[in-house]
Amino acid sequence: MRTTAPLLYSAAAALLLVGLSARIAAGRLWTPNLVASPDAPTVAPVMPATAADPNAAGLADIVASTNPFSPRRTPPGVRFADSNPAPPTVAAPPLRHIIHLFGIGTTGGRATALLDADPRVPGAEIYQVGDALPGGGRIVQIEDDHVVIDTPEGRQRLRMLTVAPIPPPTSSPPEDA
Repeated sequence: MRTTAPLLYSAAAALLLVGLSARIAAGRLWTPNLVASPDAPTVAPVMPATAADPNAAGLADIVASTNPFSPRRTPPGVRFADSNPAPPTVAAPPLRHIIHLFGIGTTGGRATALLDADPRVPGAEIYQVGDALPGGGRIVQIEDDHVVIDTPEGRQRLRMLTVAPIPPPTSSPPEDA
């Protein structure tokens, strides 16, 4: 087994050299010379448009006839001109979000209100007096049954819904049938 290992290594090295030399030779044969001489023209000849496509003689000719990587190239006067501009759009006014009051309580001795005021946040958020609301409002007052806020539309009072308490169930023995 010791006699075959050096033979295998020699064969692998020979194949590596043959493969590298073939790759280098193929690259020299089929790769165009990308480095132009200083006195070479920077504009390639323009190919004529075919009769099948009458509009091919526009932007394609400009791209094909110039060398965009030439150091002597000047930038174009217009970068992009859309032939079919979109019609102007009118911005719709933002939708006004209705603020909902879900609860009133205290946190650390300060009155808090549980409001759904921010449409980007799912659910309700906790606010205190002086806190800013999304859309330009501010909490002015929090009482036991209502919250007063200043909004761009004016002062608003949000009241807690009063619901009649549900009476507790009576405990009567079940009727036997």
